[in-house]
Amino acid sequence: MLVPVVVMLIVSVRTRNIYAGILTGLTLGTITGLLFKLFRFSDVFANHPSKNEVTGFLVDGINNILPTVALVISVFGIMGVLMRAGMLDYLADRILASRYGKTARGTELIAMLGISLITIMFGGVTSASILTAGPIVNKIGHARNIHPYRRANLLDGTANSLPAIIPFMSVFVFIGSAMTKLSPVIVAGGTIYAFCLFLTFLVAVLTGWGRRQEVPESVDKLDETVEI
Repeated sequence: MLVPVVVMLIVSVRTRNIYAGILTGLTLGTITGLLFKLFRFSDVFANHPSKNEVTGFLVDGINNILPTVALVISVFGIMGVLMRAGMLDYLADRILASRYGKTARGTELIAMLGISLITIMFGGVTSASILTAGPIVNKIGHARNIHPYRRANLLDGTANSLPAIIPFMSVFVFIGSAMTKLSPVIVAGGTIYAFCLFLTFLVAVLTGWGRRQEVPESVDKLDETVEI
C-alpha cells in the first residue's frame, strides 16, 4: 500500500495539482487493496436495502468531509462580506502603519500572532483560520517584500502548531481526550511536534533564518499556479 502513496506524491509534484494526485492515489490504493485481498469491495461500498443504508469507506469519507465543506463555505461567505466592506484592507493598512508593521520581522511576528488568535477562535480548525487570515497575511507580507513561500509556510505552519492544541479550546484535543480518556492538558502536552514547530517558526522570525525577499519572477509563478 506504499506504492499508491508514492504514485500520489509523484503525480502531485509533476502536475502541481493536488486533486489529481489524491484521486490517483485513492483509485490506485483501492484497486491495490482489492487485488491483494487486503479488504473486500463491501468495505469500499455496500448497499443494505433491508436497513435502508449504505456503508463503506467511500460513503464514510463523504459523510466525514461534509461538515468541513459546510464550514469552509460559511467562511468564504464571511470573507466575501468582509472584503466587500473593506475590512480586510483596513486591517492590513492598520498593521502596516503600526510600529511593528514597518519591518519584515515585525510583520512576521504580527502574522504569527494573528493566525494564532484566529485559529484559537475557530477551535483549532486550521482550514477555516488559514482561509480567514490568508488574505491579510498575503497583503502585509507582500508589502514588506516577504517571499510568498515564506509567508505561506508561516501561515499554515503557525496555524498547525500551538494554536491548534490549546486545551479546552481545540476540537482535536477534545477528540483525543474522548478517545484516550486522558485530560485535555495531558493530550495537548503530548503533542511534541506542535511545540517544536511553533518554536522553529518563532526562532526563524526573530533571527531572520531563511528569510528572503520577494522577486517578480516568484510572483508571476505563484499567480500562474493559482490560476491553474
